Amino acid sequence: MSNGSLWERIRKARLVQVLIGYLAASWIVLQLIDTLGGTFELPEWIGPVTLILLVVGFIIVTATAWVQSHPLTERLERRDMVPSSWEVAPGEIKESLSAGKLPHLTWARALLGGVVAFSVMFGLAGLYVVIKDRGESFAPTELVASDDAVPGIAVLPFSVSGSDLDEWREGMVHMLSTNLDGAAGLRAINSRTVLARWDEEIGDDDRADEAVSLAIARESGGRYALLGSAVAIGSSVRLTADVYDVGTGESLGYSQVEGSPDDVMALVDQLSIQVIEAIVQTGQVELPSLNLASITTSSVEALKAFLEAEALYRESDFTGATEAYERAVAADTTFALAYHRLASTYGWSNYQGHPLSVQSAERAAELIDRLPARAALYVRIDATGGTYEGVELAEDAVRKYPDDAEAWYLLGETYYHETNLSLASWEDADEAFARAVELDPQFAPYRIHRTDLAFSVYDSTLAAERVEAYGRVAQDHNYRQGQLYLALAYGDSASRAEATVELGEMSDLRMRTMASSVREDARLWPMTEIMLDELKGRDQLLPLVAGRRIDLPMAHGKLGQYLDRLEREAGVFAGWQQCSTWSFASWEVPVPEDELARIMSPDAMDAPNAFPAYCIALYAIDKGDSRLLDGALGSLEAREAAARESENTGQAEFVARLSEAVHGYSLWKQGDLEEARSLLESSLRNGSFYWPTLIGDLHVERGDFEEAVRYYRSVWTEPMTRLKLARAYEQSGESEKARAAYGYFVSAWAEADPELQPMVEDAKQAIVRLMDAPGGS
Repeated sequence: MSNGSLWERIRKARLVQVLIGYLAASWIVLQLIDTLGGTFELPEWIGPVTLILLVVGFIIVTATAWVQSHPLTERLERRDMVPSSWEVAPGEIKESLSAGKLPHLTWARALLGGVVAFSVMFGLAGLYVVIKDRGESFAPTELVASDDAVPGIAVLPFSVSGSDLDEWREGMVHMLSTNLDGAAGLRAINSRTVLARWDEEIGDDDRADEAVSLAIARESGGRYALLGSAVAIGSSVRLTADVYDVGTGESLGYSQVEGSPDDVMALVDQLSIQVIEAIVQTGQVELPSLNLASITTSSVEALKAFLEAEALYRESDFTGATEAYERAVAADTTFALAYHRLASTYGWSNYQGHPLSVQSAERAAELIDRLPARAALYVRIDATGGTYEGVELAEDAVRKYPDDAEAWYLLGETYYHETNLSLASWEDADEAFARAVELDPQFAPYRIHRTDLAFSVYDSTLAAERVEAYGRVAQDHNYRQGQLYLALAYGDSASRAEATVELGEMSDLRMRTMASSVREDARLWPMTEIMLDELKGRDQLLPLVAGRRIDLPMAHGKLGQYLDRLEREAGVFAGWQQCSTWSFASWEVPVPEDELARIMSPDAMDAPNAFPAYCIALYAIDKGDSRLLDGALGSLEAREAAARESENTGQAEFVARLSEAVHGYSLWKQGDLEEARSLLESSLRNGSFYWPTLIGDLHVERGDFEEAVRYYRSVWTEPMTRLKLARAYEQSGESEKARAAYGYFVSAWAEADPELQPMVEDAKQAIVRLMDAPGGS
């Protein structure tokens, strides 16, 4: 063959292009093998074998190109004497091999040979990995340990000393891994994986030094390692465990239990609980604020459920937390702290005072002796909620534990819900919640009422900031609820209409929760009206909420609308009409006399509870109607006697305190201010007098304006109380605060009924007067 013919064959075979393409593909294969080898820890022979296969493939590809470029090949293909270039023709291969000939080289056969060769190689490599690590390298990515994965703990084989303990060496790995998996957000490394690594590194040797053990834990995917021992001591066995951070080699804690070998499961449970506490104590897992001393359960199942619930509680997932706490108390019916938390989540999921919440709080109180001092104090605060004792205990908690976020949170809750008893201003409650958030910024429930409080001060910027701050911690329905409040309170007509549509799609429970959660500024009454109208349309107004809807018109000075609702609407607690109307009349509102007489009819005293008689007695004192007063007091005395006869001591004592409050009010109106002050302040603390504003009035009569301010400030959003606060500030010489309080009243009652406008005009004149006074601006 001439040189010209040779180059013509080379050109026709396109050998240069084929070889360049093959070399490029070979480079890609080598890079892929290198990557897979590091990821899956493929055997070391994988690289050399790949290189050999690529060299063989290079020879086959070159030969195939040369054969396919031969002038006779095309003619033989047309005569079907050889397969075409992209045919495999397995029958022809068999015939050629049987005749001792090399099969005709085609591109399809070359490609198939490469695929088969590499498939066999990868299959052998995969089999090696599966045998080596039980398939963990091929697990889904979410199950493979990484820096971002759930922290894993590897339990290493125990060292054993003593007869009949050999089975404990690996048995402890299985039992402790099962117990620890899922606790406090931990992931126990599969015991088989750990044992396979151990066998590979240690072999038949039963012992390994600390460094080697930690290396095995690290290679198994653990962030933590548990190194333990089992030692026979007479008829007992002692189990010890050291927990290590495999990254730093630092010991996180030491645990030890001792008992009979017959009680091995109980011993393992005890050891597991101590190990979990050691890891939680580091703050590296998801429960950095947990008070470990409060965990008194001896059940691993209960503890794991409790820790799961704590993590959900932190995220304001109250439904999920409730389910997990329920599992905890089902596993251990004496788990006091779990009942304490369950009381809170039932309240958040439903409403404050929900029967299940009360029941759980009572159970926690029954078990209080099982708790250390701090946790017991917190349980007592919950158990005494709604009483002055609860307020005192909450204030005592922050004095004793000033760096405990939960103490500040409980104080904030107490101030938020028990303003009459605590005389706390909104600033007091806000400060308590702010301190809790500062100490534990990621605990979402600490932020909920702090967000609600922003709507108590008519500050759209503050409200928006707090809603978004909450959203950065938890994207739940509370966050969406805050966004809806913003739309209803400060949004334009379009956003308000959109929010109203969303309200209509809410469940009854969520709608009731939303309508009763926030204690909004009186000037935001349209927002409240929208929510309460939605509930009324569904016939879902609970008695307290129904009463709130009746009173709502007075937030903007609509006496006529208030009286109309009072007469027409039902579904409120007995006594609401009498007590609400008397309180407004006592606060200078000109309620028509005939309307008062109708509402305060003696017939109302036949109600199921004592409140109508109680408030009718207070009204009778104002009117100097001794006959009506005697009838009301007689009704209270009869109710007290009936309660004592039926051995309902609690009810009897409550009615007796109502009578005492009536006596204190009577002394006030007779001019005995000091004795009246003592009785009424005592009545307010024991929950039988509900009007801090009126005690503020008593202090004004005494000339103690600073004390009056303390009582008025505890009523955050009531315009008439803010008017009284303005006057007390003015008398105290605090002009700037007086102007602000007068301004609140004027703004809230800007469109008040005509008969109430004189009060608005007086407030406007006071603002002018203070502007003109020395120091005014």
